[in-house]
Amino acid sequence: MPTLSKCLADARAGVPGAAERLLAALRPFLEAVARKAVPPALAARCGESDLVQESLIDVHRDLGRFVGDSPLQFRAWAKQILKRNVIDALRKHAKGAAAAAPPPPAASPSPSSVVCRAEEGGRVRDAIDALPTESREVVILRVREGLSFVEIARRLGLNSEDTARMRFARAVLALKKSVGHDDDTPH
Repeated sequence: MPTLSKCLADARAGVPGAAERLLAALRPFLEAVARKAVPPALAARCGESDLVQESLIDVHRDLGRFVGDSPLQFRAWAKQILKRNVIDALRKHAKGAAAAAPPPPAASPSPSSVVCRAEEGGRVRDAIDALPTESREVVILRVREGLSFVEIARRLGLNSEDTARMRFARAVLALKKSVGHDDDTPH
């Protein structure tokens, strides 16, 4: 089997089949990292091999974004992708565990509070609909679909998680102004 350095150079040069050889050469390294990085509770739920496979898909998709030039840098870059996927899986696992917990008993709302909440909800929906498309998309993905900023960045083709986070923060500020909550206090 060719060295990782050769596979990387061939893949960058567009040699047919080189990307597949590169991923095959990278797989044992990512499997070793996953054995150390994936907690047992998470491994039981989604499996180390699933996380390695997802990471290999991300490496293949983002290969053009890799700016290093050595096998060591390439392994470090791929390791970061795997670690990001482990963190995302942990978040999903934690979110699922929280959703499985029974909700605390709630006091019955008064009729007037129900009406006020419905009116506010309508104003918020109208304000979301009035946002520019870029802002509206990030709010919907974050609030309605519950996606992480990493997932939002991937879905919208943004450069980074931070870009998605900033876009969301700007959208929330615009929503606060639109519905009359100009200060930072929760309402």
